[in-house]
Amino acid sequence: MKKNQESVKIIFDFIKENWWIFIGLFFALILSGLMEAYPVGLMQSAIDEIFAGGEFRKILTLIAFWYGCRLIKALAGFISGWLAGIAGANLGHRFRQILFERLRLASYVQLEKASSSETIVRTLNDVYDLGNLVTQPIVLVGQNLFIFIWSVFFLVRLDWVLFIACLPLGFIMLAAGQWVSGLNREVWKKQRNFYTRIVNCLIETVSACREITIFNLWSRQKKLFNNANNGVTRAQRSTAILISGLNNFTEALWPLATVVCLILGGYRVLTGNLTTGGMIAFMWYIQWVIHPISQIANYYAQIQKSFVAIERIQEMLDWFPPTFESRGNVIINSELRLENVSFGYGKEKEVIHNINFSVRKGEVVALVGETGCGKSTLLKVILGLVKPDSGKIFVDGKLIEPSDLCGSPSLAAVFQDPYLFNISITENVSLAVQTDSDEKESIIEQALQDAYVIPFLDDLPQKGNTIVGERSSRLSSGQRQRVALARALVKKPTLLILDEATSAVDTATEENIYRALFQKRDQFGCIIVSHRLVSVMGADKIYMMKDGRIIAYGTHKELMENCDEYKALYGAQISLEGDVNGYSRGVRCRYGC
Repeated sequence: MKKNQESVKIIFDFIKENWWIFIGLFFALILSGLMEAYPVGLMQSAIDEIFAGGEFRKILTLIAFWYGCRLIKALAGFISGWLAGIAGANLGHRFRQILFERLRLASYVQLEKASSSETIVRTLNDVYDLGNLVTQPIVLVGQNLFIFIWSVFFLVRLDWVLFIACLPLGFIMLAAGQWVSGLNREVWKKQRNFYTRIVNCLIETVSACREITIFNLWSRQKKLFNNANNGVTRAQRSTAILISGLNNFTEALWPLATVVCLILGGYRVLTGNLTTGGMIAFMWYIQWVIHPISQIANYYAQIQKSFVAIERIQEMLDWFPPTFESRGNVIINSELRLENVSFGYGKEKEVIHNINFSVRKGEVVALVGETGCGKSTLLKVILGLVKPDSGKIFVDGKLIEPSDLCGSPSLAAVFQDPYLFNISITENVSLAVQTDSDEKESIIEQALQDAYVIPFLDDLPQKGNTIVGERSSRLSSGQRQRVALARALVKKPTLLILDEATSAVDTATEENIYRALFQKRDQFGCIIVSHRLVSVMGADKIYMMKDGRIIAYGTHKELMENCDEYKALYGAQISLEGDVNGYSRGVRCRYGC
């Protein structure tokens, strides 16, 4: 229980807040149990009156009362089912909200490491199973428990000797239910794990369909899916065998109760210790003792499924501790500066070390270096996606918290493989608009022009209302980058980050894009990450990174004179690129060199 402490606390807090539901449910179950057991006594009296030749009116009255009790029982059952449905739905709603809030408050690193399939299955299926704990097993156990209690009460009053004789059968059923529930718990864990693997396989198959087809990996995917699917099937079969075995085992014990009643009860009738109606009532009551015990045993085994769900939900809560809230409340007017910033992922070694970096509004700054040197990690720090292990961050000369940068209206970024939401192109761009004024449409239109989206937009049947599709499947890589750039521009950022942002765009379009950006360079600073040095030669400042450190910075000319690593990297690229003059003309066009 301790390891599930947070989940259990959420459940208890929910019960406290919705106490009226559970109080009403409690009394409805008590009434339902009473109205199931009490009418048996009325039938006993009616039978005794019949055998004794009593008044017909009295017999009719007893039968009428019996039917009235059944109607009340039906009403109580409706109320208990209604209240349980409300409680189960609200509890599921509460947990889904909490889990999503954990995702919102989780750090970027935590989200990056998370399994999408595990997150989906636990948020939907496990929470659903937890909600069912209230709507099905708990209510049914409660109903049968109160039927059992009332039946025992009336049985003891009727003939305690006969009751004691039948009691051991109930203990045998409970023991069997306890044993099966333990086995079921492990089976349900395995079933959920295999189910997660199916979801993961399906997500991977759809997301990586291009690579799977190109590299002919369908046989691999089929094998992964079949293994997971077979695992789920085996678990379901095991569950069916266990539940069926328990049900039929308890069914086999039922006749023994009847045998005891007929032998011992018949003897007590013959000796005058019990009436005929009393014996019939006893046989009826004993069924309401044995049956609830068997049902409680069965439902207890099923409740284990919800307990497994609680464990899995708790694991997800542990994955995403609320340790990082994006404030996004800092406004950058002119400068962002990093002093001695270092960062590493968890217990791994530091990825960037003692970084000193600055960028001002109207300035073009470039980050260059070999793959894996720490450029992308540095961008994550600048964007507030990760919290540095050490160092300071200043905005306009003032020390700030790293989380202040996350979601800041002054920052925008475009990545090499941007994510577009499965909505229209115009809606994707408008997501980042910072105002709801009448200027919104003109801002979007200008951004679409600057990012050179308009030319291909006119070729689409629905223009800007075209849905991009899941994973932006209806757009090319270059088109996705241009839409993402437009989305960044409508934000009117103080600092614009371009991480290989036009790598999939053709040269002519790229020139037009950078020409538009150059005309507005006084409105924002620009941080460019590019593997092609000739693409950033005209930057005001170039930072050369190696092994997570900035080893030199300056203009292209200064680095060529003072940094051997930069010079060697430039020379290697030039020998591969060939026509330097062509690139240089493009760079001059971009940055006005």
